[in-house]
Amino acid sequence: RMPGSELVLLVTAHHIVADGLCVPLIRDALAAAYAGRHTKRPELQYADFARWQREALSEQTVQAQLAWWRARLAGHTGQPLAGIQSVNSSATEINTREVRLPFVIGAAVADQLRALATAAGVTPFMLLLAAWRVWLQRCYGESDLLIGSPVTLRRDDSTAGMLGCMVNNVVFRNQIEAGQNFTAALQAERQAALATYDHSELPFEQIVEALQPERHFGRHPLFQIMFMFEDRSAPPVDVNGVQFATDVLPVDRASYWDMELSVTDCGAGQHMPAFMGVREDLFDTQALKWWPEGFSAMLETIVANPSTALEDLPLLSHTQRQTILAEWNDAGMPVDPAQTLHGLVEAQCLRTPANLALSDAVESLSYSELNARAGRY
Repeated sequence: RMPGSELVLLVTAHHIVADGLCVPLIRDALAAAYAGRHTKRPELQYADFARWQREALSEQTVQAQLAWWRARLAGHTGQPLAGIQSVNSSATEINTREVRLPFVIGAAVADQLRALATAAGVTPFMLLLAAWRVWLQRCYGESDLLIGSPVTLRRDDSTAGMLGCMVNNVVFRNQIEAGQNFTAALQAERQAALATYDHSELPFEQIVEALQPERHFGRHPLFQIMFMFEDRSAPPVDVNGVQFATDVLPVDRASYWDMELSVTDCGAGQHMPAFMGVREDLFDTQALKWWPEGFSAMLETIVANPSTALEDLPLLSHTQRQTILAEWNDAGMPVDPAQTLHGLVEAQCLRTPANLALSDAVESLSYSELNARAGRY
């Protein structure tokens, strides 16, 4: 029992028996039980889904999907980003603890992102995936990134209400071209995502086994950067004035990936909670604390002018720029109004006569030598 009239029920489920889409299903079942309604047993159980999946992935289907994935990932090594330090392969244990940098996409910008997605004919997932890709490209200079994301295998009404883990990690590839603006990058992301969805039923493990990418100790195969998007825009369930709402508690866990962005859509008029997660052993987490604010500033520019060239999208907020350019570079110092420039140089000559004063391709002069030459004139 919480302060006021709020009651909290903690439900814990292993990921092997439930995925994120099961959360509202469990809520609805609890609300129905509270209302005294009988919950109808689903006609199909998870075992039926598993049987269908095995039958759907015939040898011919598997080979066709593998051929598509080979072509889709051709020319990419699937190796970690340059600039991210490697893990010591001789170590017997590695530290994969994830440090999370939480932030919030404000309600006004969140609504503008949803509106932009609708106008562009894309989903909010595609829009934020494109923004995440552009951000990484700007920060690391890598135009051909492989980003992973889970997709649901619930494809019809018979599986929509089924409890179970029905997700598959897939790789999204969309090479950014020189001179692109964000609108063009977004449409390319849409086409790439739609093609990926059409080939998302083949288990990720089978793709790795078939492609045999070079493996690195302590690193995820094929992709090391993840994007997570959760839609929690559905309103709470009301039962005789009692509202049943859901929340997912943050979990302090090890990370399977080098880096991830997670965004939750809470619906129109609501902000979007988010976090960037990075592996503690791979990144300078103090330096990356600037990223969430800079990423938010980039999103604000995107919704204000989607046709902005990618190279012109900001990586810093106005406050961050002021901190760097003004506060950290305040080189002001008190100067005697009666002092002259040549007088200051002469005083420096007396303090450090042997120090280097001037240098060019021909010769170098110490302060004492400079002062001697200046005395000729």
